[in-house]
Order: sequence, then structure tokens, then C-alpha cells
Amino acid sequence: HEALRELRMRGDFTLIIVDEKFSCEDISGNAVVRYIKRLPMRDRRELYAVLISDTRRTLDRKDAFAHSMNMIINKGHISKFEDFLKKGFAENENFYKNFKETLKKGLRF
Repeated sequence: HEALRELRMRGDFTLIIVDEKFSCEDISGNAVVRYIKRLPMRDRRELYAVLISDTRRTLDRKDAFAHSMNMIINKGHISKFEDFLKKGFAENENFYKNFKETLKKGLRF
């Protein structure tokens, strides 16, 4: 998988968008999703991951969380992708803002 090789080599992505059936029959065989699930939390916090799906509900937070994604967008709503992404990315940045600032200061929780 060239995509997986790029993720491992570079590791500096802030946004990953992956189709749940990318090079597989279902999400359980998706190497990119497995890679994201295995990331250490310090790295995962820096990444915004979006799953594109034929069957899953758009913006289903529980389903997204269960698959280590920040957001799910059903292909039926792909025309609103940019709006969903802007809002979700901003919410994520706001959510982690104080936490990241504290880490930069070297403080521990």
C-alpha cells in the first residue's frame, strides 16, 4: 500500500481522508484505519481523520469514535463535505486548544 507507506515515512499529516473500503472489502480490512487506530495518542491528537462511507451515517460521533475517526461522511452527503470538514476541524482545534497549550508549557496532567 503506497498510502500506508507514505503515512509511515512522513508521519506529518494533519488531515487524512479515507474511504472505508480503500483496498479492502470492509473497514476491518482497511490498513489506513488500522494504522490510525494504532497511533500513540500524542500523534493521534495532531491528526484529523475523516472516514468516507457508503453505509454509515454522516456525523455519527459514536461510530467515528469506535473507528478512531474524527468524522464520518456518507457519500450521499459528499456535496457538503467542505462545510462539514471546516466545522469539524474548527471544533477539534477548539477542543484541544488548552490541552495543547499546556503541553507546550511542559506541564503535566
